Amino acid sequence: MTYIEKEGFRISEFIPFIKDQLLELNVYETEDHPLVPYASMTENKMMIDQIRMLNHKWIIASFTDGTYWGEMLLKYEVIDRKELKFKVLASTLYAN
Repeated sequence: MTYIEKEGFRISEFIPFIKDQLLELNVYETEDHPLVPYASMTENKMMIDQIRMLNHKWIIASFTDGTYWGEMLLKYEVIDRKELKFKVLASTLYAN
């Protein structure tokens, strides 16, 4: 939190901003989610449903299509204080 505040952000605004940006990725027209590295095996789309911020660089996000679920470790970077760049570092899909 100290790092984020030293960068000039308010925690009360920063964390919701990050989470909102990730959840906005759930609105997509293509077959595959922009971040989730697994295709849905049901009629539903893969969606990010839970987000846990670890620190100023990493996030653990859970995803599901309603039947299958998994988690991914994301690296994020703030660009020009208003844009975010996400990169999937690792992921797992749990057996049903």
